[in-house]
Amino acid sequence: MNFLRRRIATHADRIAILFEIHADPMKHNTTSPFASLDNIDLNEESENGKVCFTLSVIFRIESVEKTDEQSMNNMWTVKLTLIDDHDPHVHHLIEPLRSNDVYANPIFRLGKLHITMGDYDRAEEFYHKILADMSVLNRPHRLSLMQKGLGSIFMYKGEHNKAIGHLHEALKVSLSYLPSDHPDLASIYTMIGSCYSHMDNYVLALDNYKRAMQLMQNNIQSVNQQSVDDLHSCIVHFSELLEHQK
Repeated sequence: MNFLRRRIATHADRIAILFEIHADPMKHNTTSPFASLDNIDLNEESENGKVCFTLSVIFRIESVEKTDEQSMNNMWTVKLTLIDDHDPHVHHLIEPLRSNDVYANPIFRLGKLHITMGDYDRAEEFYHKILADMSVLNRPHRLSLMQKGLGSIFMYKGEHNKAIGHLHEALKVSLSYLPSDHPDLASIYTMIGSCYSHMDNYVLALDNYKRAMQLMQNNIQSVNQQSVDDLHSCIVHFSELLEHQK
């Protein structure tokens, strides 16, 4: 606290934030997400009471309050509680990721990261490494996502002929384990339609957009409304283009 008082006194234009962390050792006696540094001599000026947390810990924000102390007008206190792996809210949020064998693959995550960074060649390299693993052939869900990922890479690169090949393969694999009216197929049809539109094949673009729209409308409760609106705009646009070409 003395450190904060000194900083506020010398930097009146700044806001100080004090994080007050509450952790119950009895709730974390098996995972040990934190450890006391009292018995570790970091340097001569080290103060007692220091605690080191692992990078994977999750805190719940309990409150954010402005300090009442007159000399600390520019300080706020954020009260945090360390939560454990059995917390029902956390379980609800992260269980879908843990149960998805695709996202459990670190190479896949690296590929996604490189796509986000715009490094498409590197992302393609990572995806091909996954496809080289023969075990992927026995996991159609993973194989479909790899093909879909490669399709998106070539779309970003403007190589739509290559993209369509991978997307059709993704569709073929997906239909081997999903019913033809499954909503997950809508994104593949949309991507195929986008490829055809960039290749000026408006008939096939419109056909795939309509297939995607039909799947979305059949499962409207589980679909993002913005995606439906965007797809509807595409259908209207290409319908008008084809009408003018008659």
